[in-house]
Amino acid sequence: MIPSYMDDKVVMVVEGGARVGKQLLDQKWDKIFFTGSPRVGRIAMSIAVKHLTPITLELGGKCPVVIDSRLSPSQMHVVVKRIEGGKWGFCSGQACIGIDYLLVEDKFTLSLIELMKKTFQRFHGYNPKEPKNMARIMINHYFERLSGLLQDPVATASIVNGGLLNLEKM
Repeated sequence: MIPSYMDDKVVMVVEGGARVGKQLLDQKWDKIFFTGSPRVGRIAMSIAVKHLTPITLELGGKCPVVIDSRLSPSQMHVVVKRIEGGKWGFCSGQACIGIDYLLVEDKFTLSLIELMKKTFQRFHGYNPKEPKNMARIMINHYFERLSGLLQDPVATASIVNGGLLNLEKM
């Protein structure tokens, strides 16, 4: 798409991990845009300071959704589809704008959970180890970190759908 609108020398995609990122940040730039964790954002900012390079940090917020009981059942179905799409529709929940948690009135929490389970299963399939259209975690370190979150007894007791791990198909 880029060549249709501008010279293809304007944009360059460089893939790599921390080492490549550090090498890029060591160069003199007019402006740096960084998206990632607060920990790595601090590193990027400290390097940008060396050249007095303006930097924009997008460090991933905690995106809540507030749901109250005034919604009709049809509105609730729309809300749940949007929650599912907002959380898992882009990069399987790994996007910085992905929904992190819901704030819900107690009186309809259980019905909301059931509706979300049905909607998730309709979108992604019924076997959590074989989701039909969900991306995988590509880096073993991140898979291990996420797997570790499931070892917490409070988290384990809170799982209402999924919670299974498949290292071979991460």
